Amino acid sequence: MSEDTYERIKKIAESGIEAGRYPLDSGGMDTDDELWIYAHPQYVERVENVYKELLEENKKKKDNIYSKKHVRITLMKQ
Repeated sequence: MSEDTYERIKKIAESGIEAGRYPLDSGGMDTDDELWIYAHPQYVERVENVYKELLEENKKKKDNIYSKKHVRITLMKQ
Protein backbone atom coordinates (compact mmCIF):
# COMPACT_ATOMS: atom_id res chain seq x y z
CA MET A 1 0.00 0.00 0.00
CA SER A 2 1.40 3.38 -0.95
CA GLU A 3 1.69 6.27 1.49
CA ASP A 4 -0.91 8.20 -0.53
CA THR A 5 -3.36 5.31 -0.22
CA TYR A 6 -2.84 5.11 3.54
CA GLU A 7 -3.29 8.88 3.89
CA ARG A 8 -6.57 8.65 1.95
CA ILE A 9 -7.76 5.79 4.17
CA LYS A 10 -6.83 7.74 7.29
CA LYS A 11 -8.61 10.87 5.97
CA ILE A 12 -11.80 8.88 5.40
CA ALA A 13 -11.60 7.40 8.90
CA GLU A 14 -10.91 10.80 10.49
CA SER A 15 -13.78 12.39 8.57
CA GLY A 16 -16.10 9.77 10.02
CA ILE A 17 -14.94 10.56 13.55
CA GLU A 18 -15.32 14.31 12.99
CA ALA A 19 -18.83 13.82 11.60
CA GLY A 20 -19.73 11.45 14.43
CA ARG A 21 -20.66 8.78 11.92
CA TYR A 22 -19.39 5.44 10.70
CA PRO A 23 -16.83 6.38 8.01
CA LEU A 24 -18.32 4.18 5.30
CA ASP A 25 -21.84 5.51 5.80
CA SER A 26 -22.36 7.27 2.49
CA GLY A 27 -24.78 9.69 4.15
CA GLY A 28 -21.87 11.24 6.01
CA MET A 29 -19.09 10.81 3.44
CA ASP A 30 -17.69 13.40 1.08
CA THR A 31 -18.59 12.51 -2.50
CA ASP A 32 -14.95 12.18 -3.57
CA ASP A 33 -14.29 9.74 -0.69
CA GLU A 34 -17.39 7.76 -1.60
CA LEU A 35 -16.22 7.50 -5.21
CA TRP A 36 -12.72 6.52 -4.09
CA ILE A 37 -14.06 3.69 -1.91
CA TYR A 38 -16.31 2.53 -4.75
CA ALA A 39 -13.24 2.38 -7.03
CA HIS A 40 -11.09 0.68 -4.34
CA PRO A 41 -13.30 -1.80 -2.46
CA GLN A 42 -10.23 -3.75 -1.38
CA TYR A 43 -9.57 -1.01 1.21
CA VAL A 44 -12.96 -1.08 2.96
CA GLU A 45 -11.67 -3.33 5.74
CA ARG A 46 -8.58 -1.16 6.19
CA VAL A 47 -10.74 1.98 6.56
CA GLU A 48 -12.74 0.17 9.24
CA ASN A 49 -9.55 -0.88 11.06
CA VAL A 50 -8.03 2.60 10.98
CA TYR A 51 -11.35 4.04 12.20
CA LYS A 52 -11.34 1.64 15.17
CA GLU A 53 -7.69 2.44 15.93
CA LEU A 54 -8.39 6.18 15.92
CA LEU A 55 -11.42 5.74 18.16
CA GLU A 56 -9.29 3.77 20.62
CA GLU A 57 -6.55 6.43 20.55
CA ASN A 58 -9.14 9.14 21.25
CA LYS A 59 -10.59 7.11 24.12
CA LYS A 60 -7.14 6.65 25.66
CA LYS A 61 -6.45 10.39 25.38
CA LYS A 62 -9.77 11.23 27.06
CA ASP A 63 -9.16 8.66 29.79
CA ASN A 64 -5.69 10.08 30.38
CA ILE A 65 -7.04 13.64 30.61
CA TYR A 66 -9.75 12.51 33.03
CA SER A 67 -7.20 10.65 35.14
CA LYS A 68 -4.92 13.70 35.37
CA LYS A 69 -7.86 15.95 36.32
CA HIS A 70 -8.95 13.47 38.96
CA VAL A 71 -5.46 13.38 40.47
CA ARG A 72 -5.31 17.21 40.56
CA ILE A 73 -8.71 17.49 42.20
CA THR A 74 -7.82 14.82 44.74
CA LEU A 75 -4.55 16.57 45.60
CA MET A 76 -6.30 19.93 45.92
CA LYS A 77 -8.78 18.48 48.41
CA GLN A 78 -5.99 17.25 50.67
